[in-house]
Amino acid sequence: MSAIIPPDQFPAVDLKTGLLDGIWRQFLTALTRLPFARLEGSATYDPPNLAAGATTTTTVTVSGATLGWDASVAFSLSLSGLVMTAYVSATDTVTVVLFNPTGGAIDLTSGTLTAWSWRP
Repeated sequence: MSAIIPPDQFPAVDLKTGLLDGIWRQFLTALTRLPFARLEGSATYDPPNLAAGATTTTTVTVSGATLGWDASVAFSLSLSGLVMTAYVSATDTVTVVLFNPTGGAIDLTSGTLTAWSWRP
């Protein structure tokens, strides 16, 4: 797709606001037509006691999530040094990975996982 606009497709010049206003309006109109969705899902989660260096996973249903989309996750409580990441592992499914990089075991209490997914 060419970035050059042929002269016969230039926006009409509005003598009151100028050519740039017409181009700006076209840009904003095109922007509102872009397919964008940030999808969300949540689940109650009680992580297991996680030994130093250990990893555990769980899933959160995020309806509409598609392989190849980006994902992120948040937990409603302090992670106490644990690292949490997320990825779309299947249609409608975000997998959450919890890793313990600390030198000791950590046992979090039950909380809420919220996962998001969106088209990159």
